[in-house]
Amino acid sequence: TSGQGQFGIRDILKFGVYQLAVMQAYSRVKGYLFEPTIRELVDVAEGSIDERWTKIDILRNITNDERYNQVELILWMDADAMIIDFHNFDVQKLAAEAPNADILASADIRQGYINTGVLLIRNNAWSGWFLHEWWNRHDREALCDQDAFDLLYTNYINSNTVDTLNREEKLSKVKIF
Repeated sequence: TSGQGQFGIRDILKFGVYQLAVMQAYSRVKGYLFEPTIRELVDVAEGSIDERWTKIDILRNITNDERYNQVELILWMDADAMIIDFHNFDVQKLAAEAPNADILASADIRQGYINTGVLLIRNNAWSGWFLHEWWNRHDREALCDQDAFDLLYTNYINSNTVDTLNREEKLSKVKIF
């Protein structure tokens, strides 16, 4: 985020300038489409919700946008994260390590499932559905995005009404590294 709110501190904003340049270079080296998202372009009123939620709205909108139908993978990185090993890290290889997973994320150091600062999302119907549910199902003023993910994913893997997948198949939808 680029705001000065609770989660947009000056040091992260300064780092974000470098992150932007490095990620643009990485995308160029790998031949990936690179479209940075600037906070001011997001249609969320300043201060109306925890700013960490904006990434879910952005990702949800990308999966619903016909301009991105041919994009297989969407990589989200917060401004305080970057790829530094251009030669050995490849998002295509990471996705290939979990061919059944539609969302790939790093584990969170707290008690939750994932850290949403880096997300690799397959651009498909399931991911679009999950992002829609993630954005719409929970009170964005009461929960942070990570806690809402935990609740939604837990409910999904234990539900018999959402789809016909068994529990093991549902568990494979998200890969946590």
